[in-house]
Amino acid sequence: MTSPSLHILEPQIPQQRYSCNGCTNCCRGLVVKISHQEMTRIAREDWNLNQPTHRKLGDSWVLNRQPDGACVFLDQSGKCQIHTRFGMEAKPLACQVFPYTFRKEGDSIRVGLRFDCPSVARSEGASLKSQTREIHQLARKAQDEMPTWYGHVRLRADVDNLQEGSQRALRVVDRIMCEGDPADSTPSERIRNTAFVVSMLLRAKLGTIDEDDFAAFVELVAESASSATEEMSAGPATVRARRLLRQLVFAHVELTPFGKTESRGLSRMRLIGQQLTQGRRFRIGRGSLPEISTLDEKTVTFIQVETVKPARGEEATTVGTLISRWVRGRIACGSCYGGGYYGWGICEGLGAMMLGIVVASWRARWLAATADRDRLCAADVVGGIGFVDRVAGRVPSLRTRAELMRMKYLMEEWRMQELLTSYPLVEE
Repeated sequence: MTSPSLHILEPQIPQQRYSCNGCTNCCRGLVVKISHQEMTRIAREDWNLNQPTHRKLGDSWVLNRQPDGACVFLDQSGKCQIHTRFGMEAKPLACQVFPYTFRKEGDSIRVGLRFDCPSVARSEGASLKSQTREIHQLARKAQDEMPTWYGHVRLRADVDNLQEGSQRALRVVDRIMCEGDPADSTPSERIRNTAFVVSMLLRAKLGTIDEDDFAAFVELVAESASSATEEMSAGPATVRARRLLRQLVFAHVELTPFGKTESRGLSRMRLIGQQLTQGRRFRIGRGSLPEISTLDEKTVTFIQVETVKPARGEEATTVGTLISRWVRGRIACGSCYGGGYYGWGICEGLGAMMLGIVVASWRARWLAATADRDRLCAADVVGGIGFVDRVAGRVPSLRTRAELMRMKYLMEEWRMQELLTSYPLVEE
Protein backbone atom coordinates (compact mmCIF):
# COMPACT_ATOMS: atom_id res chain seq x y z
CA MET A 1 0.00 0.00 0.00
CA THR A 2 1.07 3.57 -0.61
CA SER A 3 2.36 5.48 2.34
CA PRO A 4 0.03 8.36 3.25
CA SER A 5 3.12 10.59 3.48
CA LEU A 6 4.23 9.82 -0.08
CA HIS A 7 5.62 12.97 -1.70
CA ILE A 8 4.14 13.66 -5.13
CA LEU A 9 6.13 15.95 -7.43
CA GLU A 10 3.66 17.73 -9.68
CA PRO A 11 4.65 19.12 -13.10
CA GLN A 12 5.65 22.78 -12.82
CA ILE A 13 4.59 24.11 -16.22
CA PRO A 14 3.18 27.64 -15.89
CA GLN A 15 0.16 28.37 -18.09
CA GLN A 16 -0.24 24.68 -18.93
CA ARG A 17 -3.86 23.56 -19.02
CA TYR A 18 -5.60 20.28 -19.70
CA SER A 19 -9.11 18.85 -19.85
CA CYS A 20 -10.28 15.89 -21.88
CA ASN A 21 -12.36 17.12 -24.83
CA GLY A 22 -13.37 13.67 -26.06
CA CYS A 23 -11.29 13.76 -29.25
CA THR A 24 -10.72 9.95 -28.91
CA ASN A 25 -7.14 10.35 -30.16
CA CYS A 26 -5.86 8.18 -27.30
CA CYS A 27 -8.63 5.62 -27.93
CA ARG A 28 -7.47 5.20 -31.50
CA GLY A 29 -3.72 5.49 -31.33
CA LEU A 30 -2.45 3.93 -28.11
CA VAL A 31 -1.99 0.34 -26.98
CA VAL A 32 -3.73 -0.12 -23.61
CA LYS A 33 -1.99 -2.62 -21.37
CA ILE A 34 -4.16 -4.20 -18.69
CA SER A 35 -3.43 -6.16 -15.54
CA HIS A 36 -4.72 -9.68 -15.02
CA GLN A 37 -7.33 -8.38 -12.59
CA GLU A 38 -8.57 -5.81 -15.10
CA MET A 39 -8.67 -8.41 -17.84
CA THR A 40 -10.74 -10.77 -15.69
CA ARG A 41 -13.14 -8.02 -14.59
CA ILE A 42 -13.73 -6.83 -18.16
CA ALA A 43 -14.03 -10.31 -19.66
CA ARG A 44 -16.80 -11.45 -17.33
CA GLU A 45 -19.22 -8.80 -18.61
CA ASP A 46 -21.44 -9.32 -21.65
CA TRP A 47 -20.29 -6.63 -24.09
CA ASN A 48 -22.01 -7.93 -27.23
CA LEU A 49 -18.89 -7.38 -29.31
CA ASN A 50 -17.88 -9.15 -32.51
CA GLN A 51 -14.35 -9.83 -31.27
CA PRO A 52 -12.49 -10.63 -28.04
CA THR A 53 -12.09 -7.82 -25.53
CA HIS A 54 -8.36 -8.41 -25.11
CA ARG A 55 -5.38 -10.16 -26.64
CA LYS A 56 -1.78 -11.08 -25.83
CA LEU A 57 0.91 -8.68 -27.06
CA GLY A 58 4.37 -9.93 -26.22
CA ASP A 59 4.40 -10.62 -22.48
CA SER A 60 1.40 -8.34 -21.76
CA TRP A 61 -2.35 -8.38 -22.11
CA VAL A 62 -3.83 -5.43 -23.99
CA LEU A 63 -7.27 -4.24 -25.01
CA ASN A 64 -8.16 -5.42 -28.48
CA ARG A 65 -8.72 -3.06 -31.41
CA GLN A 66 -11.34 -2.79 -34.10
CA PRO A 67 -10.32 -3.22 -37.77
CA ASP A 68 -9.96 0.58 -38.14
CA GLY A 69 -7.52 0.70 -35.21
CA ALA A 70 -9.94 2.08 -32.62
CA CYS A 71 -10.23 0.51 -29.17
CA VAL A 72 -12.66 -2.39 -29.13
CA PHE A 73 -14.77 -0.49 -26.57
CA LEU A 74 -15.08 2.75 -28.55
CA ASP A 75 -18.62 2.96 -29.92
CA GLN A 76 -19.82 4.76 -33.05
CA SER A 77 -20.67 7.90 -31.08
CA GLY A 78 -17.08 8.18 -29.81
CA LYS A 79 -17.91 7.00 -26.27
CA CYS A 80 -16.15 4.36 -24.20
CA GLN A 81 -18.58 1.53 -23.45
CA ILE A 82 -16.85 0.72 -20.17
CA HIS A 83 -17.10 4.33 -19.04
CA THR A 84 -20.71 4.64 -20.22
CA ARG A 85 -21.85 1.53 -18.40
CA PHE A 86 -19.76 1.54 -15.21
CA GLY A 87 -18.07 4.95 -14.92
CA MET A 88 -14.49 6.17 -15.01
CA GLU A 89 -13.36 4.03 -12.08
CA ALA A 90 -14.11 0.84 -14.02
CA LYS A 91 -11.80 1.72 -16.93
CA PRO A 92 -8.30 0.23 -17.10
CA LEU A 93 -5.89 2.27 -15.01
CA ALA A 94 -3.85 3.11 -18.12
CA CYS A 95 -6.92 4.87 -19.53
CA GLN A 96 -7.66 6.67 -16.26
CA VAL A 97 -4.17 8.16 -15.90
CA PHE A 98 -3.60 9.30 -19.49
CA PRO A 99 -2.17 11.84 -20.32
CA TYR A 100 -0.34 11.81 -16.97
CA THR A 101 2.68 9.61 -16.32
CA PHE A 102 4.21 8.58 -13.00
CA ARG A 103 7.77 7.64 -12.12
CA LYS A 104 9.44 6.87 -8.80
CA GLU A 105 12.22 9.16 -7.61
CA GLY A 106 13.43 7.81 -4.29
CA ASP A 107 10.52 8.08 -1.88
CA SER A 108 8.61 10.41 -4.20
CA ILE A 109 6.56 10.02 -7.35
CA ARG A 110 7.19 12.47 -10.17
CA VAL A 111 4.18 13.29 -12.33
CA GLY A 112 4.67 13.82 -16.06
CA LEU A 113 2.43 15.03 -18.86
CA ARG A 114 2.20 13.59 -22.38
CA PHE A 115 2.09 16.03 -25.28
CA ASP A 116 0.77 13.40 -27.68
CA CYS A 117 -2.60 14.34 -26.19
CA PRO A 118 -3.87 17.20 -28.44
CA SER A 119 -5.55 18.95 -25.49
CA VAL A 120 -2.24 19.03 -23.63
CA ALA A 121 -0.34 20.23 -26.69
CA ARG A 122 -2.88 22.99 -27.29
CA SER A 123 -3.11 23.74 -23.53
CA GLU A 124 -6.90 23.54 -23.46
CA GLY A 125 -9.10 23.18 -20.39
CA ALA A 126 -8.55 23.59 -16.66
CA SER A 127 -5.24 24.64 -15.12
CA LEU A 128 -3.05 21.85 -13.77
CA LYS A 129 -3.04 23.54 -10.38
CA SER A 130 -6.83 23.11 -10.14
CA GLN A 131 -6.40 19.34 -10.68
CA THR A 132 -3.99 18.71 -7.80
CA ARG A 133 -6.39 16.46 -5.90
CA GLU A 134 -7.14 14.29 -8.95
CA ILE A 135 -3.45 14.06 -9.85
CA HIS A 136 -2.58 12.89 -6.34
CA GLN A 137 -5.33 10.27 -6.43
CA LEU A 138 -4.07 8.94 -9.76
CA ALA A 139 -0.49 8.91 -8.52
CA ARG A 140 -1.45 6.79 -5.53
CA LYS A 141 -3.39 4.40 -7.75
CA ALA A 142 -0.38 4.08 -10.04
CA GLN A 143 1.90 3.35 -7.10
CA ASP A 144 -0.44 0.72 -5.67
CA GLU A 145 -1.68 -1.07 -8.76
CA MET A 146 0.61 -0.59 -11.75
CA PRO A 147 4.12 -1.80 -10.91
CA THR A 148 3.53 -5.31 -12.29
CA TRP A 149 3.58 -4.08 -15.89
CA TYR A 150 4.17 -0.35 -15.77
CA GLY A 151 7.17 -0.15 -13.51
CA HIS A 152 9.84 -0.93 -16.11
CA VAL A 153 8.92 2.23 -18.01
CA ARG A 154 8.10 5.00 -15.59
CA LEU A 155 8.06 3.78 -11.99
CA ARG A 156 11.81 3.50 -11.92
CA ALA A 157 14.36 5.36 -9.83
CA ASP A 158 16.31 8.07 -11.63
CA VAL A 159 19.91 7.24 -12.47
CA ASP A 160 21.01 10.86 -12.34
CA ASN A 161 22.24 12.31 -9.08
CA LEU A 162 21.30 15.91 -9.79
CA GLN A 163 24.16 17.89 -8.35
CA GLU A 164 24.57 21.63 -8.76
CA GLY A 165 26.15 21.49 -12.23
CA SER A 166 23.41 19.28 -13.66
CA GLN A 167 20.69 21.37 -12.07
CA ARG A 168 22.31 24.49 -13.49
CA ALA A 169 22.28 22.99 -16.99
CA LEU A 170 18.56 22.27 -16.75
CA ARG A 171 17.82 25.75 -15.41
CA VAL A 172 19.83 27.41 -18.19
CA VAL A 173 18.05 25.47 -20.93
CA ASP A 174 14.70 26.29 -19.34
CA ARG A 175 15.64 29.96 -19.02
CA ILE A 176 16.83 30.42 -22.61
CA MET A 177 14.08 28.34 -24.22
CA CYS A 178 11.08 29.26 -22.12
CA GLU A 179 11.74 32.69 -20.64
CA GLY A 180 13.85 34.21 -23.39
CA ASP A 181 17.51 34.94 -22.75
CA PRO A 182 17.98 37.56 -24.07
CA ALA A 183 14.44 38.65 -23.23
CA ASP A 184 13.62 40.06 -26.69
CA SER A 185 14.68 36.91 -28.56
CA THR A 186 12.34 35.34 -31.11
CA PRO A 187 11.20 31.69 -30.91
CA SER A 188 13.71 30.72 -33.61
CA GLU A 189 16.52 32.49 -31.75
CA ARG A 190 15.56 30.73 -28.53
CA ILE A 191 15.69 27.34 -30.22
CA ARG A 192 19.04 28.15 -31.87
CA ASN A 193 20.58 29.48 -28.66
CA THR A 194 19.38 26.51 -26.63
CA ALA A 195 20.66 24.08 -29.25
CA PHE A 196 24.07 25.78 -29.15
CA VAL A 197 24.29 25.46 -25.36
CA VAL A 198 23.36 21.78 -25.46
CA SER A 199 25.80 21.13 -28.33
CA MET A 200 28.63 22.64 -26.29
CA LEU A 201 27.68 20.59 -23.23
CA LEU A 202 27.82 17.42 -25.32
CA ARG A 203 31.19 18.42 -26.68
CA ALA A 204 32.80 19.21 -23.33
CA LYS A 205 34.93 16.66 -21.45
CA LEU A 206 32.78 16.81 -18.34
CA GLY A 207 34.49 13.91 -16.64
CA THR A 208 37.57 16.06 -16.07
CA ILE A 209 35.90 18.94 -14.18
CA ASP A 210 34.15 19.15 -10.83
CA GLU A 211 30.61 20.33 -10.15
CA ASP A 212 31.50 23.96 -9.43
CA ASP A 213 33.54 24.29 -12.61
CA PHE A 214 30.76 22.62 -14.60
CA ALA A 215 28.17 25.07 -13.25
CA ALA A 216 30.43 27.99 -14.20
CA PHE A 217 31.02 26.49 -17.65
CA VAL A 218 27.27 26.19 -18.25
CA GLU A 219 26.72 29.87 -17.44
CA LEU A 220 29.66 30.92 -19.61
CA VAL A 221 28.29 29.01 -22.61
CA ALA A 222 24.82 30.47 -22.02
CA GLU A 223 26.20 34.01 -22.02
CA SER A 224 27.93 33.47 -25.36
CA ALA A 225 25.09 31.58 -27.08
CA SER A 226 23.33 34.52 -28.70
CA SER A 227 26.46 36.08 -30.21
CA ALA A 228 27.83 32.68 -31.24
CA THR A 229 24.74 31.69 -33.21
CA GLU A 230 24.64 35.11 -34.90
CA GLU A 231 28.24 34.71 -36.04
CA MET A 232 27.61 31.22 -37.38
CA SER A 233 25.15 32.30 -40.12
CA ALA A 234 24.50 28.63 -40.75
CA GLY A 235 23.56 27.55 -44.26
CA PRO A 236 21.38 24.60 -45.32
CA ALA A 237 22.02 21.15 -43.92
CA THR A 238 24.25 18.73 -45.79
CA VAL A 239 22.93 15.77 -47.75
CA ARG A 240 24.21 13.39 -45.07
CA ALA A 241 22.63 15.32 -42.20
CA ARG A 242 19.28 15.40 -44.00
CA ARG A 243 19.50 11.68 -44.66
CA LEU A 244 20.26 10.91 -41.00
CA LEU A 245 17.36 13.15 -39.94
CA ARG A 246 14.93 11.34 -42.25
CA GLN A 247 16.10 8.02 -40.82
CA LEU A 248 15.46 9.37 -37.32
CA VAL A 249 11.97 10.47 -38.37
CA PHE A 250 11.37 6.96 -39.68
CA ALA A 251 12.58 5.50 -36.36
CA HIS A 252 9.70 7.37 -34.67
CA VAL A 253 7.04 5.76 -36.86
CA GLU A 254 4.96 2.92 -35.43
CA LEU A 255 5.50 0.49 -38.28
CA THR A 256 3.70 -2.70 -37.29
CA PRO A 257 -0.11 -2.63 -37.57
CA PHE A 258 -1.77 -3.84 -34.37
CA GLY A 259 -3.30 -6.86 -36.07
CA LYS A 260 0.09 -8.04 -37.36
CA THR A 261 2.14 -7.82 -34.18
CA GLU A 262 2.04 -11.59 -33.73
CA SER A 263 2.81 -12.46 -37.37
CA ARG A 264 4.96 -15.54 -37.86
CA GLY A 265 6.79 -17.31 -40.66
CA LEU A 266 6.30 -15.98 -44.18
CA SER A 267 3.95 -13.20 -43.05
CA ARG A 268 6.55 -11.97 -40.62
CA MET A 269 9.25 -12.04 -43.29
CA ARG A 270 7.06 -10.05 -45.68
CA LEU A 271 6.38 -7.47 -42.97
CA ILE A 272 10.10 -7.08 -42.22
CA GLY A 273 10.86 -6.80 -45.93
CA GLN A 274 8.23 -4.09 -46.31
CA GLN A 275 9.68 -2.13 -43.38
CA LEU A 276 13.22 -2.40 -44.80
CA THR A 277 11.96 -1.05 -48.12
CA GLN A 278 10.21 1.84 -46.37
CA GLY A 279 13.35 2.65 -44.38
CA ARG A 280 15.45 2.62 -47.56
CA ARG A 281 13.12 5.11 -49.22
CA PHE A 282 13.40 7.44 -46.23
CA ARG A 283 17.19 7.17 -46.43
CA ILE A 284 17.24 7.99 -50.16
CA GLY A 285 14.66 10.76 -49.80
CA ARG A 286 13.47 10.87 -53.41
CA GLY A 287 10.06 10.32 -54.97
CA SER A 288 7.00 9.63 -52.84
CA LEU A 289 7.08 8.85 -49.15
CA PRO A 290 6.23 5.18 -48.60
CA GLU A 291 2.66 4.36 -47.66
CA ILE A 292 2.64 3.49 -43.94
CA SER A 293 -0.54 1.69 -42.93
CA THR A 294 -0.36 2.82 -39.29
CA LEU A 295 -0.58 6.48 -40.37
CA ASP A 296 -3.33 6.13 -43.00
CA GLU A 297 -2.44 9.38 -44.73
CA LYS A 298 -2.39 10.71 -48.27
CA THR A 299 0.85 9.96 -50.09
CA VAL A 300 3.10 12.96 -50.73
CA THR A 301 6.60 13.43 -52.14
CA PHE A 302 9.76 14.23 -50.23
CA ILE A 303 10.05 17.46 -52.24
CA GLN A 304 6.59 18.53 -51.06
CA VAL A 305 7.69 18.02 -47.45
CA GLU A 306 11.00 19.84 -47.94
CA THR A 307 9.38 22.90 -49.53
CA VAL A 308 6.76 23.58 -46.83
CA LYS A 309 7.43 27.02 -45.38
CA PRO A 310 7.53 27.89 -41.65
CA ALA A 311 4.60 29.32 -39.70
CA ARG A 312 4.17 33.08 -39.51
CA GLY A 313 2.01 35.68 -37.78
CA GLU A 314 -0.30 34.45 -35.01
CA GLU A 315 0.36 30.84 -36.00
CA ALA A 316 4.07 31.40 -35.36
CA THR A 317 3.34 32.85 -31.92
CA THR A 318 1.25 29.80 -31.03
CA VAL A 319 3.98 27.47 -32.30
CA GLY A 320 6.67 29.26 -30.27
CA THR A 321 4.58 28.98 -27.11
CA LEU A 322 3.94 25.28 -27.75
CA ILE A 323 7.64 24.47 -28.19
CA SER A 324 8.51 26.37 -25.01
CA ARG A 325 5.85 24.51 -23.01
CA TRP A 326 7.00 21.18 -24.40
CA VAL A 327 10.63 21.81 -23.49
CA ARG A 328 9.69 23.05 -20.02
CA GLY A 329 7.43 20.03 -19.58
CA ARG A 330 10.17 17.58 -20.55
CA ILE A 331 12.56 19.20 -18.08
CA ALA A 332 10.06 19.71 -15.24
CA CYS A 333 8.73 16.17 -15.53
CA GLY A 334 12.19 14.63 -15.75
CA SER A 335 11.28 12.90 -19.00
CA CYS A 336 14.37 13.93 -20.98
CA TYR A 337 17.05 12.25 -18.84
CA GLY A 338 17.71 9.46 -16.38
CA GLY A 339 14.83 7.14 -15.60
CA GLY A 340 12.55 9.23 -17.82
CA TYR A 341 14.71 8.73 -20.91
CA TYR A 342 16.44 5.36 -21.21
CA GLY A 343 18.84 6.08 -18.34
CA TRP A 344 20.69 8.69 -20.45
CA GLY A 345 22.62 11.47 -18.72
CA ILE A 346 21.52 15.10 -18.57
CA CYS A 347 23.53 16.30 -21.57
CA GLU A 348 22.65 13.34 -23.80
CA GLY A 349 18.97 13.61 -22.86
CA LEU A 350 18.89 17.33 -23.60
CA GLY A 351 20.53 16.60 -26.95
CA ALA A 352 17.83 14.09 -27.86
CA MET A 353 15.16 16.57 -26.78
CA MET A 354 16.53 19.38 -28.97
CA LEU A 355 16.90 17.02 -31.92
CA GLY A 356 13.28 16.02 -31.27
CA ILE A 357 12.27 19.59 -32.16
CA VAL A 358 13.76 19.11 -35.64
CA VAL A 359 12.03 15.72 -35.97
CA ALA A 360 8.75 17.38 -34.96
CA SER A 361 9.37 20.10 -37.56
CA TRP A 362 9.90 17.51 -40.30
CA ARG A 363 6.78 15.60 -39.29
CA ALA A 364 4.80 18.87 -39.15
CA ARG A 365 5.83 19.56 -42.74
CA TRP A 366 4.76 16.06 -43.67
CA LEU A 367 1.32 16.71 -42.15
CA ALA A 368 1.04 20.08 -43.91
CA ALA A 369 1.90 18.48 -47.25
CA THR A 370 -0.75 15.78 -46.81
CA ALA A 371 -3.29 18.59 -46.24
CA ASP A 372 -2.11 20.39 -49.42
CA ARG A 373 -0.71 23.33 -47.44
CA ASP A 374 2.57 24.99 -48.37
CA ARG A 375 3.03 26.64 -44.97
CA LEU A 376 3.03 25.27 -41.44
CA CYS A 377 0.16 26.03 -39.10
CA ALA A 378 -0.07 25.39 -35.37
CA ALA A 379 -2.12 22.21 -35.88
CA ASP A 380 0.74 20.69 -37.90
CA VAL A 381 3.22 21.38 -35.11
CA VAL A 382 0.80 19.96 -32.51
CA GLY A 383 0.85 16.78 -34.59
CA GLY A 384 4.64 16.90 -34.93
CA ILE A 385 5.24 17.29 -31.20
CA GLY A 386 2.75 14.50 -30.48
CA PHE A 387 4.59 12.30 -32.99
CA VAL A 388 7.83 12.77 -31.02
CA ASP A 389 6.38 12.70 -27.52
CA ARG A 390 4.46 9.50 -28.12
CA VAL A 391 7.60 7.40 -28.48
CA ALA A 392 10.42 9.39 -26.84
CA GLY A 393 11.62 7.45 -23.82
CA ARG A 394 9.11 4.67 -24.49
CA VAL A 395 10.20 2.58 -27.50
CA PRO A 396 13.37 0.43 -27.33
CA SER A 397 14.52 1.37 -30.85
CA LEU A 398 15.44 4.92 -29.77
CA ARG A 399 17.70 3.90 -26.89
CA THR A 400 20.31 1.99 -28.90
CA ARG A 401 23.97 2.93 -29.13
CA ALA A 402 23.42 3.72 -32.81
CA GLU A 403 20.76 6.32 -31.90
CA LEU A 404 23.06 7.83 -29.26
CA MET A 405 25.82 8.17 -31.88
CA ARG A 406 23.38 9.65 -34.41
CA MET A 407 22.22 12.22 -31.86
CA LYS A 408 25.77 13.27 -31.00
CA TYR A 409 26.69 13.62 -34.68
CA LEU A 410 23.65 15.73 -35.59
CA MET A 411 23.91 17.82 -32.41
CA GLU A 412 27.40 19.09 -33.25
CA GLU A 413 26.92 22.86 -33.25
CA TRP A 414 27.28 23.54 -36.98
CA ARG A 415 25.17 20.57 -38.07
CA MET A 416 22.37 21.37 -35.63
CA GLN A 417 22.31 25.03 -36.65
CA GLU A 418 22.16 23.97 -40.31
CA LEU A 419 19.25 21.62 -39.60
CA LEU A 420 17.42 24.45 -37.83
CA THR A 421 18.04 26.67 -40.87
CA SER A 422 16.70 23.99 -43.22
CA TYR A 423 13.62 23.11 -41.15
CA PRO A 424 12.55 26.25 -39.23
CA LEU A 425 9.27 26.08 -37.35
CA VAL A 426 8.56 29.82 -37.46
CA GLU A 427 9.47 32.54 -39.90
CA GLU A 428 12.43 34.70 -38.91
